[in-house]
Amino acid sequence: MQWICRHFRTNPIVTVELGGIAPHTNGLPAMPYRVALKDGGQMAGLLPMKYDECSQAWFGVEGLDWHLRPPTQ
Repeated sequence: MQWICRHFRTNPIVTVELGGIAPHTNGLPAMPYRVALKDGGQMAGLLPMKYDECSQAWFGVEGLDWHLRPPTQ
């Protein structure tokens, strides 16, 4: 969360593109995404989806983990 707040404060997301929904390797739906940043950088990945019975809605899980960095030694 700290990385997101620090990074996007000066280099915010300016566009988001979502692709078509297709089955993921686990059989659940997934959606490709690409975001463009103010500085011209891009991040992309696959957003797996799960269904929540309580809210009766699909939601994205994982996939938006491009902000994670390996632990420092």
